[in-house]
Amino acid sequence: MGYLEMLQATNPQYSAKNTSGEYAGLLFRFMPVRDKNYAINFNINYRYNRTKGNDNTQTTNFTWHEALASGEIHFYATKKLKLSLAADYQGVDGEKRDTGNIYQTNTFSESKKQGLRYGLQFILRPTEVIKVEWSNGYNEGVQLYFSRQF
Repeated sequence: MGYLEMLQATNPQYSAKNTSGEYAGLLFRFMPVRDKNYAINFNINYRYNRTKGNDNTQTTNFTWHEALASGEIHFYATKKLKLSLAADYQGVDGEKRDTGNIYQTNTFSESKKQGLRYGLQFILRPTEVIKVEWSNGYNEGVQLYFSRQF
């Protein structure tokens, strides 16, 4: 579960340019190989998302479902550095619902379904990690993670 912000700067509809909301999902992970130097994971992930944006005369609601299957290889280069490579396949289906001056509902789906991820994970302590991950394909960009286990 978490908070979500979605930016669509080129969307001509002002209420849909910047929306925010929440998401919830489930992840199932199978780890057949786990060694001190490397690991292999297979994941199945489902996530439900919804966001809302508005201006003075219009409200836009987005709701969509994501299903993701992925395979990951992790290699511990040193005790403090982990490298990762992942291949993903994702399906996205949803709808955009407008109310106000314009009343309409449009469906959408993702045309790019495959992707690759490359990551560097810096292990500060056994329970503290900073991770940088680059993605291309259906989800292009860079993500920065800070995590701490309690």
